[in-house]
Amino acid sequence: MSLWYFHTRTLQYTAEDHEINEHVLEERRIQTQGGELKRPETRLTQIKRKKKKLKAGAESMYTKKSDAMGRFVQVLSQSDFDTSATIDRSELESAFRKTTIFTREDAVTLFGEDHTLDSVFDLLDKDKDGEISMLELIRFAEETGIQLWSLFHGYGRFEVSNIAEYLTALQETILTNVKRLYHDERDFDRTIGVYLDYIEGSDISMEPGDKRFAIEQGAQAARSYLHYYVRKFKPPLKKNAILRTENVKLSVI
Repeated sequence: MSLWYFHTRTLQYTAEDHEINEHVLEERRIQTQGGELKRPETRLTQIKRKKKKLKAGAESMYTKKSDAMGRFVQVLSQSDFDTSATIDRSELESAFRKTTIFTREDAVTLFGEDHTLDSVFDLLDKDKDGEISMLELIRFAEETGIQLWSLFHGYGRFEVSNIAEYLTALQETILTNVKRLYHDERDFDRTIGVYLDYIEGSDISMEPGDKRFAIEQGAQAARSYLHYYVRKFKPPLKKNAILRTENVKLSVI
């Protein structure tokens, strides 16, 4: 087998990554490795499994609340008869009657099982001036954990509750834009994508099983890349060349 000299790079990505080119590398991996991975049974995998379950539950509840809030905003807008951008008690009552849009389940999701029209109005009318303003509605949504502005603007945003999260979000935004600036489709042809699945960059306390999994993923990524490269570029082979891999062993430090 001939030796091909070309400049390659290695990119590690995990199940939590959503970078610009991960989906392309993931398709390449699945074509040669398949979608299912056999994770080792270690303390780290148990932690990540619980974390994933909790995250899925939180995302499900957030989606339910967000959808209910979106429909609530819709019926409030339809019930603002005087187009004053504020909602009085009669307009709130009208909004609650639009049950084909804003259902009883939606109301329970936002205001609880025992809510009444008066309790909802008192909850939303923070300054007690007899009207619900848009700012009061936004304040309620954010207290409920819903980023209401994304409902109006049509896109999500980083959720930031402290300076550390702000700096992290800012750094990720800058890095993503830098990658977009210097990204070239030809980069895929020289990139070995190592899918580390549950292992993240901050996971420094790994057991031997975790380390072995990471090494095996790296080896599989190299094989996937070589399969891809040969299929696409069809480089010439040296006569009588043999690639021997039978005696390759993986060692864990």
